[in-house]
Amino acid sequence: MKTKNLILLLLLFLFINGAVYFITDSNRNVKVDLVLNESLKTLKTHYEILLQTQKHTASTIYKATINYKRFYEIMSQASSASDDEKELLRDELRTLLEFKYELAKEKGVFQYHFVLPNNESFLRMHKPEKYGDDLTQIRADFKYVNETQKMFIGFSQGRTSHGFRNVFPLCDSNGKHIGAMEVSFSSKNLQWYLNHISNIHTHFLVNKYIFDEKTWQKEDMLHKYSQSAESAEYMIALDTSHSRGEHIKKNALNLQTVKDRIEKGLEDGVEFSFYVQAVDGIEIISFFPIKDRYNRSAAWIVSFEKSPFIEMALHASRVVQALGLLLSIILIYFLVLQAKSKRIINDLLRETSKKAYIDGLTKVFNRNKFDEVLEEELQRVARYSNQLSIALIDIDHFKDFNDTYGHLVGDEVLVMLAQRVDSNLRGTDTFARWGGEEFIILFKETYIDTARIISLKLKDKIEALDHPTAGKITASFGLTQYIEGDTEESIFKRCDDALYLAKERGRNRVEVL
Repeated sequence: MKTKNLILLLLLFLFINGAVYFITDSNRNVKVDLVLNESLKTLKTHYEILLQTQKHTASTIYKATINYKRFYEIMSQASSASDDEKELLRDELRTLLEFKYELAKEKGVFQYHFVLPNNESFLRMHKPEKYGDDLTQIRADFKYVNETQKMFIGFSQGRTSHGFRNVFPLCDSNGKHIGAMEVSFSSKNLQWYLNHISNIHTHFLVNKYIFDEKTWQKEDMLHKYSQSAESAEYMIALDTSHSRGEHIKKNALNLQTVKDRIEKGLEDGVEFSFYVQAVDGIEIISFFPIKDRYNRSAAWIVSFEKSPFIEMALHASRVVQALGLLLSIILIYFLVLQAKSKRIINDLLRETSKKAYIDGLTKVFNRNKFDEVLEEELQRVARYSNQLSIALIDIDHFKDFNDTYGHLVGDEVLVMLAQRVDSNLRGTDTFARWGGEEFIILFKETYIDTARIISLKLKDKIEALDHPTAGKITASFGLTQYIEGDTEESIFKRCDDALYLAKERGRNRVEVL
């Protein structure tokens, strides 16, 4: 073969392989970026849900506290009282609020604290034996509230602890400023919420500047810390789910190759996420900054999430690139088959671009996936005379959750219900979010009596849910089974009618048509 033709074939080979690599690489990166952004969005959403919940709790405690007439009298008298008089007033205030503080702790409240207008600590309900110290240089939030008589909400450090603070100004009936009141929540509360309610594995990093070097060594610190695996400049706030050995050793190993990327992200102070190849699979790591009142990134929430979707995308990309190499060799050898080979490559590329089938909020199947499964099952039922049943589920009074507590809490209710149902279904059942507050279940090869028993059990499982803000959750079920000649429209019509009947008959029940 002439040298010119060899050069042309080589250029064709390089061009085809370069094109395949570029297209698959770009396609993969788009998919990966979508997953990373979704993970970060989920972390941010649940964090904001928690902040709103904490704000609501703090406001409720504040209103309940100032409802005591004697509370105002004690705080008014304390500023000008002698030390002995303050001691008596402090004991009285502690007794007055002791039961309320016990209730507040059950809501995750860490500090219930009262200071005088000069920033003198009058009463720490969490540490009543410590009082009288000047917080002017230690607690910028108290200083701000006492100077401006405006409320402060945000992350702030104290002498030996940090927290999500809600500090309220206090004024007597004549409008005279008499001090400030704090209702704060610890990072442990945030970690517990994200790990146990949102099912997002997280931990909390605190910048070392938040305390001076000597403070970190104190034995009486209210939180326990250890050097984090992510950065030498950050400490990890330890709790029961993050032991020193297990957490730091594992993450030090997984994060070795991305240290520079983490340091750059922490330095920039804005949210970021990426994935790493861990020992047990692909893991998404998302960083969300917690700002103090000076807009510094004083702390970070870091989440770790396994991602089989990214793992599949990477594997598909490698497979397609390998096939591209093989096909390009065939194309060079069989130039007459170039057009056909090109279609094969395009088919392979299109195969890697299939749409995702997971609902972004609840992480269960979406309507697209359910429609495909139902179409297949209806064909199978018609051909082999099998049976199937379908249940349509609607959360009772869901609009009230949104109207009363906001859409963030409404989203959390959706997540809790979806996880409860999904974890209690059989492996052969298909569960999906149908839209809004509605979910749907396809019971394969299942007659209506069995499907009704399963649905009743699921109804009871849902009823056992207790949201920390919204309270009890219930749902109504509309259930039907396949009737010969059924179409998707006819079977869904019966489900919808059964659901309507369940709503009419009082909700929190299963109706069959």
